[in-house]
Parts: sequence; structure tokens; C-alpha cells
Amino acid sequence: MVRVACCAALTTAVPGQTIATGARFTTSAIAASNRIDLKLAIDHKIDTFDKDVFTYRLLSTIQEICEAPMPVGWTDLLIAFEFVSAGNAGMHQVFLSKQTGKLYWHSGSSDELDELPDDIDDDEKYVQLPDKRELDLGRALVFDFVRQFLPHDFSEVQRIFARRGAYAKFKDLLARRGALDQWYDFESKAEERALRSWCDLNSIEITDEN
Repeated sequence: MVRVACCAALTTAVPGQTIATGARFTTSAIAASNRIDLKLAIDHKIDTFDKDVFTYRLLSTIQEICEAPMPVGWTDLLIAFEFVSAGNAGMHQVFLSKQTGKLYWHSGSSDELDELPDDIDDDEKYVQLPDKRELDLGRALVFDFVRQFLPHDFSEVQRIFARRGAYAKFKDLLARRGALDQWYDFESKAEERALRSWCDLNSIEITDEN
């Protein structure tokens, strides 16, 4: 979605009342004004139309556009997801503003990230990004991979994940089997599917333009 980085306050009189609104002007709004212009002319079957009616309709269209949630860039979202998934569970957090698309970064091990808004716990305004474990992209994904591509090593992988340092040992096994790149590709595709599905469930619009 193309948005022009411009914000202005519009105030106009309509029959019987005054409307004031803050609006982001977008290419969509400009196109909408042209569509409304033509539609009103056709509806009224006249060459000109009531400017108050037109202005009211235009402001309503702009307001609808402004109230629509801003999309979040896929690359930004993926980086944030990796950040949340690093370290111990709950150590790193990222919150997404549903309205602006802004990401707020927070970590229990650092004070140098974003200051969280006072209303960050408002579920209507913000949603917290999940980590890999919450999307079943941890041990469950490993076992899915092994079942499909290294079935003869399944018992060994189970033993590996019964002890500490499992992922390092698992990658050592993959390297010996020449399957490390295959695992990274499998993991990347699974993460993208799961994260995009999570965005759909939470009505988060994604743009691949980053």
C-alpha cells in the first residue's frame, strides 16, 4: 500500500453540523475523490453537484482509509520473530501496534530498547508476537523433519533431545548426514507458513515490501 507521509487536519461545514478530522492523505484517497466526483455526478444526473455532499462523502472515505490498520513489513516481522525466539522463553518481547504497524521491542536483559507505551496491555491496540515454541516450531518441527528425511535416525534424535545442548548435537548429526542445508530450508518454510497463519488469525496485514 502506497502512503504519502503527510498528515493534516481537515475542517469543513456540512448542512447542520461541523466535521473535523485528522487525515493521512493517501494515493487511495485521491483516487477515491475522483470516483466520488464521478459517482455523484451520475447519481444526480447533473453536470455539477452539491459541494457539501461531496465534501462529506470525501471526508468519510478518508476517515475509513485512516482507520484501516497499517500493514507491517514482512522482513521487519521476521526479524522481530527471531529476536523473540532467541534466549530463554519470555526473555525478549515484541509488541505490534494494530493501528500503526509499529513494533515495540523489549528485553529483560537490556534497557536500551523501546520504551513501551503505558497501554501496552490493551489487547485491542497491541498484540504480542509469539516465539517459535508457541507456534510448534521447536522440538516438534525437528521430529517432523527427521520422520520425513532421516527416519533411521529418529531414535538417536529422540535421545539427543532428552539431554541438554540438543540443538547443537542435532546440527552435528545433520552435518554428518549432509542434511544441514535441507534442514535450514525446511525450518525456514515452516516458520513462514506458521507466522503468516498467525498474522491471518490476528487480522494483521503484511506487506512484502521492506
